Amino acid sequence: MSRGRGNIERAIAGAFEAAPNGMFTIRELMELAYPTVGPHEFKHYVATARAARQVAARDGWVAISDRIHGGLAYVRAAAWPPLLLAYAVRGRR
Repeated sequence: MSRGRGNIERAIAGAFEAAPNGMFTIRELMELAYPTVGPHEFKHYVATARAARQVAARDGWVAISDRIHGGLAYVRAAAWPPLLLAYAVRGRR
């Protein structure tokens, strides 16, 4: 049984609520979730990506490919024009 959102999920949900029309890369979310950790390791990236996927599914965000930074970026589906979002999702395949 789940005990609710963890520390990482709460940090990501707070970032999503603070900027509802924003775009967040995994690296940006990692810096918010682990503010005291120096160089981030792969385990931090995996934990952040996993938590972001859970929060995004609950709160109406979608993951798109971020070709500039090389990773995933999360955007709110309702805030982006459908054509732009379709293009971004199509480019992810």
